[in-house]
Amino acid sequence: SPKEDLLRLANDDIMSGSVIGIQKNAIKIKTSFAEVDIPLDRVGLIQFANKNDAAKGKLPKGMVSARLKGHGSLTFRLKSWQNGKLEVESPDFGAATLEGSIVESITFNPSKKRALGGKGSLSKKELKKRLREKEKGIIVPPPPIVPKKNK
Repeated sequence: SPKEDLLRLANDDIMSGSVIGIQKNAIKIKTSFAEVDIPLDRVGLIQFANKNDAAKGKLPKGMVSARLKGHGSLTFRLKSWQNGKLEVESPDFGAATLEGSIVESITFNPSKKRALGGKGSLSKKELKKRLREKEKGIIVPPPPIVPKKNK
């Protein structure tokens, strides 16, 4: 795990330092040589240094994990979700407003262990099938729950 924040740029160059903030479509990063503003459209990935409990697998209470459309995920405290906007706060990047349209899914209580294949979990294939059916206006009832036989 990195000791400094890492930026992978669109051209695959890597910068290291401390991300100070994101404003006006640019990331400000303090490097060993200067503070630099990098336009967001030139950034491919931000990997924050592991400075908090999340790095040790212990998320603070109230944190959620969001999978983003395209790729990537964020962990943050969800303050509100209204009018398609998420107000969030993170120990990594502070307070921010996110567009709800970029969120694919949110896991509440991400530190809680869950049974694999338990009730309510669908395969990726089944999720995609249901999304296609929903887009076509086809409403499909959920599959029946089949009890597992004890051996």
